[in-house]
Amino acid sequence: MTDTDARIATFDDVTVVIVSYQAGDGLLASVRAVQDLGEFAAVHVVDSGSTDGSPDRVREAHPDVRVTRLDSNRGPCATRNRGISEAATPLVLCIDDDTRLDSGGLARLRDAIVADEARALAGPCVCFGDRPDIVQYEGGVCHYAGLPHIRRHEEPAVAGPPVEVDVVTSGCLLARRDAVLAAGGFDESYFYLMEDVDLSLRLRIRGHRLVVVPEARCWNAGASEGLSLRTTAYPSRRVYLHARNRWLMLFGAWEWWSLVVAWAPLLLFECAWFAFAALSGHPFAYVRGKLAALVRLPAVIASRARLRGVRVVRDHELLKAPPLTFTRAALAQPAAGRMARLLDHLMRLYHTMIRGVSP
Repeated sequence: MTDTDARIATFDDVTVVIVSYQAGDGLLASVRAVQDLGEFAAVHVVDSGSTDGSPDRVREAHPDVRVTRLDSNRGPCATRNRGISEAATPLVLCIDDDTRLDSGGLARLRDAIVADEARALAGPCVCFGDRPDIVQYEGGVCHYAGLPHIRRHEEPAVAGPPVEVDVVTSGCLLARRDAVLAAGGFDESYFYLMEDVDLSLRLRIRGHRLVVVPEARCWNAGASEGLSLRTTAYPSRRVYLHARNRWLMLFGAWEWWSLVVAWAPLLLFECAWFAFAALSGHPFAYVRGKLAALVRLPAVIASRARLRGVRVVRDHELLKAPPLTFTRAALAQPAAGRMARLLDHLMRLYHTMIRGVSP
């Protein structure tokens, strides 16, 4: 073995799952970037029905990499679940095809998650691909409105010790396989957006802990066409998914009494988001999202009944009122900044009034 080989990190207890869709040559670059991180028990590309030939190019260039191609675009939830369920190791690194993790990041994530057996997910500091020192996601804190407060969003990245959080972003995370599977994995009905919030909360409700590691850094290029916020224009598809998935999460995770006592600010929040959707030119996408959520309500109620039987952490330990996090695309609309500040103030004021009432 050469000196160079001796310096290659070995992660025998980690399987890497690369989540892919229409990535083109970027998928080959993603595979190479993962291989540069070290040696793993396995590297598994799970593709969601791409038609651009990228999975075949990986098979040809990297015969040691396992490639699974789903028969249609079923979304990143389905691809992550497939990779996690078929892994033979206790730890699984899920990483999107448009995300790159720094060279020492995985070792730091692994150290953080194995430091406490209760930790089910560990996530890095995710920075913007075109602004590599600015935080996009660094873990989140629960907000009773259903959207998490993102730590240090749009602030310069700063190194620091691991911090326990309520939500870990799915674009790059290290997971305990058994804990995630016992929680049901990612809910595939979400397709995209807030699926990580939902899984994180189901894990927290079961008593697991989540951690973010600021010294592990990754970069997100934001390449999901029609979904990612690469411009100040807010996509219609994202409005629809946000309107639908937030209700799926609220009705699926929170206890009924919490929804009852918070009905007024939640209604205010809905009015604000409908106004934002209208200003973005997509009011009907918002309405379609709500209708789609209502159609799924029976399945959501059945899911919440199963969760009630394993609940360890109650709502009053989770539901907080940190400052709401708004993206630059959301705040680009006229008067959006003032409306967001007012909404945030009113929701925090109401939370102060009802604190202690939730079960």
